[in-house]
This record gives sequence, C-alpha cells and structure tokens, in this order.
Amino acid sequence: MVVTDDFVYIHIPKTGGTFVETALRGVVQRRGAAYLDTSTAVGRAELGAGKHGSVADLAAKHRDKPIVTTVRNPYDHLVSHYEFGWWRTHPGDVFDEDSIRIEHPDYPEISFHEYVVALYDFRMLDKTYTSAMKRALQEADIGLRTIE
Repeated sequence: MVVTDDFVYIHIPKTGGTFVETALRGVVQRRGAAYLDTSTAVGRAELGAGKHGSVADLAAKHRDKPIVTTVRNPYDHLVSHYEFGWWRTHPGDVFDEDSIRIEHPDYPEISFHEYVVALYDFRMLDKTYTSAMKRALQEADIGLRTIE
C-alpha cells in the first residue's frame, strides 16, 4: 500500500503492484509530495499495514482520499497465484491440509485445474483463511478473487 497526499494505492498481490509502486514513488517524490510505503518499517508503524494492506488498514486521516489499485485479467491472476505456489511453501495457509488431501492425495503437487477447483471449494480452504470471508463470499455468490 502506498499513501500519498492525494490518493492511496492498494497493492493487490500478483497484479504487478511492485512495478506500480516503484513508478509511483518516482512520480510522487519528483512532485515533492508526501509518500508513505507501508512495506517499510515507517509505513507499518504509522498504518499497521504491510505491503498488501487493505482499505480497513487505513488510518482515519487517509480514508477520505481516492483509492487506486491495479486490476489484472482474472485468468492471468489465477495462473500467477498458481505458479507462485504459496501453498507449497506455507502449508496450511491457504488449504486445509486434511481436507484437500482427501480429494487430491498428491497434494501439494496439484494441477492448475485442481488448484482452481480447490480455491472455490470452501471445504478445502483453511478455516482461519475463510472464517470471515466465507460468509461474505457465499452471501454475495462471488468467488475468492473477486473479494480482493
């Protein structure tokens, strides 16, 4: 997340946000405007958010500013998440290990198709990951990536 005098940039993972943040830093600083990158220690101390903060992480004094983000083609976004393979290096952080192994015994080695199906099957997702999100997704009848 980047907070400037004029707007806030919310960095959604796997959307090219690191490039956008780098470009923004140059433009904003050349203008002499304030720039706060929440992935830095100073930024985290002020806002309590990391690189991928959300609107909920914004201090009240920044909430009236326009919000800007990067949107990526949903299919490419899913492919990027799959290829990044977070679930392989952080077991239990996305999927409920016991539940997904019932459907996919070779987990964490799963195909792209299996990954996508698992993401949209709430029984296979980690319970803490889905507790608050699950209700919102089911009530709105939208997918996991849409909630981002």
